Amino acid sequence: MVERAAPKRAHPGGVGRAPGKRPRVADEKRHARVECSLRTIPDLTDEQQRALDAVVRGENAFVTGSAGTGKSYWIDAVAATLPGATLTATTGVAAVAMRGRTLQSWAGLRVGEDISPSNIARNVRGNSWLCQRWRRATVVVVDEVSMLDAATFQALEGAARLIRSNNAPFGGIQVVFVGDFYQLPPVGASGYAFETAAWAACFPAGQCTHVFRRVWRQSDPAFVAFLAAVREGRITPDVLATLEALASKAPASDSDAIQPTRLHCTNASVDAHNDRELGKLDDDRRTFRAWGQGPKGEVAALERGCLAPTALTLCCGAQVMLLANIDQDAGLANGSRGVVVSFSDAGGRWPVVLFANGERRMLKPYEWKPVDSAAAWTQVPLKLAWAVTVHKSQGASIDLAEVHLRGAFAPGQIYVALSRCRTLEGMRVANMGALHPSSMVDARVKRFYTTLEILGSLETPEEG
Repeated sequence: MVERAAPKRAHPGGVGRAPGKRPRVADEKRHARVECSLRTIPDLTDEQQRALDAVVRGENAFVTGSAGTGKSYWIDAVAATLPGATLTATTGVAAVAMRGRTLQSWAGLRVGEDISPSNIARNVRGNSWLCQRWRRATVVVVDEVSMLDAATFQALEGAARLIRSNNAPFGGIQVVFVGDFYQLPPVGASGYAFETAAWAACFPAGQCTHVFRRVWRQSDPAFVAFLAAVREGRITPDVLATLEALASKAPASDSDAIQPTRLHCTNASVDAHNDRELGKLDDDRRTFRAWGQGPKGEVAALERGCLAPTALTLCCGAQVMLLANIDQDAGLANGSRGVVVSFSDAGGRWPVVLFANGERRMLKPYEWKPVDSAAAWTQVPLKLAWAVTVHKSQGASIDLAEVHLRGAFAPGQIYVALSRCRTLEGMRVANMGALHPSSMVDARVKRFYTTLEILGSLETPEEG
């Protein structure tokens, strides 16, 4: 995660501009602020810096790229550069990770209610606080945009025009969409956001698209090429050979200190496996309970979105995954794997974890707090990690993984599962079953990216 100081800057964007166009600068002082905000932030690649510069200029942006290309890192840079930007995500897990809120929560959508533009606008106008939020918004970032369904996006775009009395795309709000449509799709049958008239209005003819090509999560060129083929549903002889090699690996021994995390496609498989493995351990158990503070509704949303359980039961020998970036210099980041080896004698009797990289660390409670909210959720930043679902692993980088592909029910699920691991050496495939391009990739997604490629937006991913 980006932890750098950035000067506070006023966003130069204006309301009602055409998407992709730089707003007119009213005076020299405002122009100077624009130039100041275009200074290079350390550690961004050229492609990331170009995308950031475009956002600072007030342009809409669709930022895409394969897994592990630094999209989340780039969002941190946007937040550091534009402190007034609203950070949202389509899932609770992603929202908590970015210290934002879900798009549905920010927009004031009510579960089970009609999501027509007029109904959304009526509900928002009936809540003065919510109405001010919409009208004061200048930049809205949406992460994991692949999971934003067409009906919801179309309705929100229409509602924005009504709420703000502005017929510009999305009511004049600058939209920054981040995600990879080759990954997990939206729930429901309304289709993808890119299939809508709202998408064409916000990102006309492929404009405003920025692709991140350099892969950081994996450094092995062969692994990067393998994942690129799986992402696009190309079952080549090399892909099959790699999968067969991964499937032929011997399972981890029970005597290994740190077991690979099993990635399953369903919650039932994950819960059953974690309960079964924890039950095998004879050591005394300790339960750590989370707590929240702030507005009740916002605390409840944080609880739903946070991967850390409300009640975390651990004992020596429990396989765990770290859920926060607590010390990246020491290699302790979201997704790091470890095993509980003891409990401290200090107050709280906090767990001591031996991580896969050899680091040993006592884990105290960690606070998850959205940047624009009075709510916070606090828990020891660990979860049992004998198994996790593919959906809950999206966005994570895992050291050791055993991927169970049987039961995959959504396009992109196999790619997300295989791309979580940092190395081929750290991964094993189980229950592979038959692979068909049609079940791995939605044809609509492939056509969408092909169109962008024809327009010159996309190139082949590079290894780091």
